[in-house]
Amino acid sequence: MQTTSALYQQIVADPGHFFKTKVEIAGNEVDESQIIELEREAIGVAEKKPSVGGALASQIVLTILEPDFFIPRMDAVSVLVQACTETQSSEWIPEGTYYIDTRQHNQTVNGAGTLKITAYDAMLKADQDYPSTNHVWPYRDALVVAEIASAMGVTVDPRTNQFLTAGYLIDLPLGYTMRETLANIAAAYGGNFVISPAGQLLFVPLYGLAPEVSGNYLADESGNALVLGDEGWCILV
Repeated sequence: MQTTSALYQQIVADPGHFFKTKVEIAGNEVDESQIIELEREAIGVAEKKPSVGGALASQIVLTILEPDFFIPRMDAVSVLVQACTETQSSEWIPEGTYYIDTRQHNQTVNGAGTLKITAYDAMLKADQDYPSTNHVWPYRDALVVAEIASAMGVTVDPRTNQFLTAGYLIDLPLGYTMRETLANIAAAYGGNFVISPAGQLLFVPLYGLAPEVSGNYLADESGNALVLGDEGWCILV
């Protein structure tokens, strides 16, 4: 879970606001002058109809001018946005960390080289067997989620535990990956697990996070709040 400053909120409330984007790779900043294209999408989301019982990964496809620095294999790519007006700029807000899967070097107009990167968020780290444990099974659902998050190298968004209140007892998930285990818990609560922009494991119920629970909305790139309705993700007005 992340919070934003009063200045950020003031700027986003201004009808004339806009956003700047930058990425951080291998300890280097790449700003909009070097970013040719940046696309983000959730993997496994139904095109039209909402669904539950998922542990959804997100993907970015980033094309930048060929960098003059070395990028290690599987390096992290952090996306950050800044809210701006003509006279003011907010702090930079994390919008997700992704891990490089593929890269493609190309030549573009004017002979300049480009690098196209496809990267995925930490949810893919859950595509492995459940870690060995010493505790007695069955184990309470919220504790299972915390154990999976730890194995993934992330923390649990505090909002998640406000939903996992039934205390379902989970049997040792033999033959299931951590991601499948998360999906089963998500189905029981009528929602999906995602990795939040702050890089935490977050449970999102079918119709989104209520204002009193969320602290800040899931939002599109223009700062519009999003909820999940009958036709998919919709802007909340």
